[in-house]
Amino acid sequence: MKYIRFKELRKLIPLGRTTIWRMMREGRFPQSRRIGKMATAWLESEVEDWIQERAQTTANGRYARKLEAGL
Repeated sequence: MKYIRFKELRKLIPLGRTTIWRMMREGRFPQSRRIGKMATAWLESEVEDWIQERAQTTANGRYARKLEAGL
């Protein structure tokens, strides 16, 4: 189990801090965990799973649009 801090997260996810916090609050992004008095981090495995899910959703959405367009 590996934790990643925000700086590392930004290398994987090109979203701003506010967008990430909003998505967490809406349940659309993995929740961060408090790892110290003033520090939070994300489980790397949860972030990687989220990235994979997004990739599949995007790919499926493109495929579905192509089918609808008759391509």
